[in-house]
Parts: sequence; C-alpha cells; structure tokens
Amino acid sequence: MYLMKGLIPVRCLTSEEKRLVSTPFTPGVELYNRQQDLLHKWRGEKLWLQCNCQGESKSQPVMSLRQLRSGMVCFALNPSSTRHARNCQFYRTQRERAFEDGQQLEAHKVKRNFCFHRERLVNDEDDDSESRSSSSSRPSMPGLQRFLYELTYAAKTDRFWPTTKLDESQYLWRLSKAATEFTLNGNFRLSDFLYFDVQDRRDALKLLADTGAQWIGSAKPHCLFVFPVDKAEKLGAGVNLIRYRYKGSDKSTEKLPLPKSCKLILPPGVKANEQNPCLAIVSFTDVSETDNPFYGPAKAVLVPVVSKSHLMIVKNDFERRVAKEFRRWQRHLSNLARTQYDVKISRPLVALHSTFSDLSFSPDFVVEHNNRKAILQVIDVSGSEAIEDRQSQYDVFDEVAPIIEFFALDAEQQDRFDEECEARVKHCLEVVLQDSEQWCSSRWDEKSYIEQVET
Repeated sequence: MYLMKGLIPVRCLTSEEKRLVSTPFTPGVELYNRQQDLLHKWRGEKLWLQCNCQGESKSQPVMSLRQLRSGMVCFALNPSSTRHARNCQFYRTQRERAFEDGQQLEAHKVKRNFCFHRERLVNDEDDDSESRSSSSSRPSMPGLQRFLYELTYAAKTDRFWPTTKLDESQYLWRLSKAATEFTLNGNFRLSDFLYFDVQDRRDALKLLADTGAQWIGSAKPHCLFVFPVDKAEKLGAGVNLIRYRYKGSDKSTEKLPLPKSCKLILPPGVKANEQNPCLAIVSFTDVSETDNPFYGPAKAVLVPVVSKSHLMIVKNDFERRVAKEFRRWQRHLSNLARTQYDVKISRPLVALHSTFSDLSFSPDFVVEHNNRKAILQVIDVSGSEAIEDRQSQYDVFDEVAPIIEFFALDAEQQDRFDEECEARVKHCLEVVLQDSEQWCSSRWDEKSYIEQVET
C-alpha cells in the first residue's frame, strides 16, 4: 500500500500502519483511537491511500478519507477509481459520493406502463396479465400484483420512519399521488382509471364506456380498484371481499362480490374465511360472452398488510409480526429522553440494485440509520433447496449490508417466536446504531421523555 498526494506516490506504509488500516474499526477500544488518530493525520495532510489488491494491473484502487457526521474518519473509494478485488478487505468500501448521500437502494428495473386485459395476445411483452419470472423454476407473478408492488415502491409506502403516520387514508392518498407516474395502455394516465373505494363503481364503468374507442390495439377497456379488505369469504362458487368500517362505536360492512368467472389469486400469506388485513386490487372490464357489453370484476389479487392502519405490504404473518416489532422499538428509540435515533425500516417488494456488482437482490427487511444498513431475512421455510436459494443471494446482500437471519418457522414451532423476534430486531438496530453518538445497549431500558414527564 502507498500513501499518495493526488496521483503522486509519497511512500509505502509501514507494517504498523498496514495493521492499523487493515483492522476493522471497533469504537470504544484503544486500537480504534489509534486508528482514528492516524486517519485524522493523513486527512489533514490531504493524503490518499492506494491499495495493490489488483495484482499486476496498471490501475489500482485509490481511496480518500472522509469524515462522517459522527466524527469517525473512514475510507471512501474515489469516484474514478478501479474497484477493489473481491478478496480484498476493502472490497465493500463505498465510493466517495455514497458517504455524503448514503448508498441509495434503488429498484433494479422499473416498469411504468401496464395493460391487464386484451382481446388477444399480440406478443408476450405487450401483456401484463402475468409478470414472467427470470427463473423457470419460480412461478410467475400476476401482473396486478407486480403493478401494486411497483406502485408501493413509487409511493414509498414500503418503508416507514418514526414519524410515519399510520393511517389508512394517508397510505391510500400516497398511492393515488404515485399513480400519476404510471400509464395504462400507453395512452392514458393510470391514475384516471384507478379507484380506492368500491362505491365509485358507477363512475368507473361510465368512464370505460366513454373511452372505449380510445384504447390502442387489442387492449380491452378496463379500470382498477385498490382498497383494504378484512376478510375474503368464500360463498358457493364465488367470493365476497369484506371490509369493516368503524365510526365511533358503530360498525358497518361493505362487500364486493366476485363471481366464479373472476380470477382471484390468494398468495400464501392470505387464507380465505379468516380475518386477515389485506390490500386488494381488482380489475373491471367487459366480462360478457355476448355482443352486449357487461362490465364486472375480471381479476383480483389480495396481498397481506401489517394492519388496517399500517398498509405496508408483507409476505405473510411472520413478516407482519416482525414489522410490528420493528415499529415498537423504532418508536422507543425515537422517544428517548437524552438522544433520539431516527431509524428507517423498509420491506422492499421490488428487486433492488447493488451498486458494486450491478446485480439485483431482494431482501426481506432493510434497516437504515444515516449511512449504516442491516438486512434481516425472515426464514419461513426449511430444506436444502431453500438454503441454496438463500445462499445464492447472500453474496449480493453482503455487498450492501450485514445479514441477520431470523428462523421464524423454527421459532414458531418451538414456541419462542416473540423472544427470538425481539432479539433479531434489536440486533439489526444495534448494527446500524453502533457508530451513533452516546449509543449503548442500556438504551433499550431507558425511559422515554414522555415516561419521565409522567413519572
């Protein structure tokens, strides 16, 4: 390794300097103080560090020194520098801009135009009835479900901060605003054909009748309804989507009957005839088999959410309980009396993009605080195939953040779900807070300022 002044080599590192810069930072120990003193000195002299991990290559990685808000000085790969080799201890070092703005986790591929019903399939790419998986061994995702996931990502309702207001109307409003970024059939603004209350069916069907001649190609006029559902009740050959509304002590029930002809998809996390908070997306189009048009529900997908007020989509009940546990400790940390910690929790529904390898990855939960991240994987299956599937993604996960596994199915079978869930959630939060000022494990037992005032 060489110290550089710009692109000019100054000198080689001594063996002691190599040991200091190659040892992982552990705040609170004597070695960490010596590491920081050395890096502060180099930073003051405006020196860079060149790593020789690329062997005989003429281009070697060059790192500058950046100071975080916490005061810690760390390495940052120069924007035009070669990346480190995969076996180098500096491989996960981020580029300079990433330390200023945080490494942004963005969707790998973004789709903005949809069409869910056609008279006939012209080609596979034009039809969104199913979103085909890149792996032939995995089932395809319904087009309605993919759209809902993309809409959730655009609306940022797949994440929450301590200040996020858990309110049904707020979540639906954010979805409606994000829908303006999407198009339907490449000819319409999708938000004009998206409704959030089944009572608006008359207006929706009138719009379809009025715009029937404006649809392009083989597309059939159709519109979408997105609304919360408390239960999917099977009734004979059809299904009733039931929603309970509360106003004070009064309770009313709304039902949307889905006929037998409607293609209803219930993901594994949703069970019929059980009260289970979900978000439903239903498409209406001409379902008549005669020349006289009759508009009705044609396709429907239900996805589980955390609760009636917290409409963040999850995969199953295990993830629902994990999200609630994150919310509980997130609020606790944000209300501490001495130092408040603002932690963001995400449940990504679309594949994210790694800036290091340019590969996509799909974590269960991502925890973020400033520039620190942690990934929590909720393991709800067992078997060798599941292990191989996880390991194939973990190489990409490791480029982004440390991985914490929660074996939810095993914990549930051993009747230890609550204890194990709390331990894994706290572990994730400790990983992202370890560089924060005044952080220590005693914060878990510290009273909030509200509790201190009440005391």
